[in-house]
Amino acid sequence: MPKEPDQNKQRANPNPKPGAPRPASGKPVQPAAGGNPSQNPSPQKRPGSPPQKPPPQQASKKGTPQHSTAAGKPKPIAKRNKSAFIILVVLLVAAAGIGVFLDYLPNPFKPKANYDQAVNAYTLGDFKTAMAHFKVLANRGNAEAMWYVADLYQNGRGVARNTATAVEWFQKAAQQNQPWALFEIGWYHKNGTGGFQRNTSTALKWFEKSGDGGYVLGQYYAAMAYMEGVGTEKDLNKARQWFTRAADQGHLDSQAHLGDIYYHGKSVKIDDKKAHGYLKTAAERGHPLAQMNLAMMYENGDVVKKDIAQAYQWYKLAAAQGNRDAQRSLDFITPKLSASKKQKADAWIARFEPAP
Repeated sequence: MPKEPDQNKQRANPNPKPGAPRPASGKPVQPAAGGNPSQNPSPQKRPGSPPQKPPPQQASKKGTPQHSTAAGKPKPIAKRNKSAFIILVVLLVAAAGIGVFLDYLPNPFKPKANYDQAVNAYTLGDFKTAMAHFKVLANRGNAEAMWYVADLYQNGRGVARNTATAVEWFQKAAQQNQPWALFEIGWYHKNGTGGFQRNTSTALKWFEKSGDGGYVLGQYYAAMAYMEGVGTEKDLNKARQWFTRAADQGHLDSQAHLGDIYYHGKSVKIDDKKAHGYLKTAAERGHPLAQMNLAMMYENGDVVKKDIAQAYQWYKLAAAQGNRDAQRSLDFITPKLSASKKQKADAWIARFEPAP
């Protein structure tokens, strides 16, 4: 209980400023949290009316003067408001905690979603099922699911095509540094699509972010930008570094370019042995540039034993894919090949199937 005011102390100013009644102590009564004095008027006055003088003291039956509630202690309504606010906060925090806990428990009303099932459905072409799973997972914050949702919207698979929605989901995933999404944003900048202005320099930055995240296409396109000087100055050393990172992940084009770099000594000392390793792998997988370079190795006897029949085989495979240099070399060496060797070489070409 608050102490009764000392009768010898100075009484409150009978005319305080509007909206700030003063108790006997001379200190203004604090309003309720988040409000002002005029929002919680005392029972003795109406909102907006001028302040009233405290009522005169009346003696109780025992002779003890009764003091005004407003002048002697905080307003009860302010206490109730504060207590209600604290209780509300506690309840909200408790509800959030329970919600997080329940999220880990089986819930028949919670939408079912499984990432592996979604990927499997996507691979099999069941895009509606894939979208049903991915959308739930994306809304729960799964960055890879966000990429799939964006991809499905962008290509109109299992849902109506919507580029704006696709861009929105790609950006959400990119905000989490999802490497595939970072590449997509770079691709938009590279081509001036998706509502972005064409900017090859900005595209390169996104490709490098994607590549640093381990995405092979980000690495490959960063390498191509440096090799061709698109969006940056030409830098074959940086190109080779990015090609190497992509080739180490088995990227076919990167293997072919890297073999070409070492075979012809582009920005590095010629290394036929290293070149042969990359070129043979890429040629067997069906890359025309690698096939043409491997044919040159057999024609010239670089690292490998000179073999015109082998050169003929690889030139012919490359020429069949439109490589003009290979076609010119094929026309040059074909007369050097005997009829029997040519027949065997053609039979080998007919059986050739690219390695996976």
